[in-house]
Amino acid sequence: MAPRPVAEVPPGIAALAAPFQDLSTLVILPQDNCYWYRHAGPVETTLLPLRTPAGRPICAQPPEPDTAATEA
Repeated sequence: MAPRPVAEVPPGIAALAAPFQDLSTLVILPQDNCYWYRHAGPVETTLLPLRTPAGRPICAQPPEPDTAATEA
């Protein structure tokens, strides 16, 4: 599954994020439903998990299950 780009960073996510992380490149990975950002280092560019100042990953709430599809 491909990462979902984040068009607009929610204010709460921006407030939680530690400084020096590029919020303009945020994506959500479907595998873990967490925010990741693109880090351009001196050798390579890679995705890194968005973290709080305490080092905890920042994740989105999982989408609500589609109960109409499962009740059929």
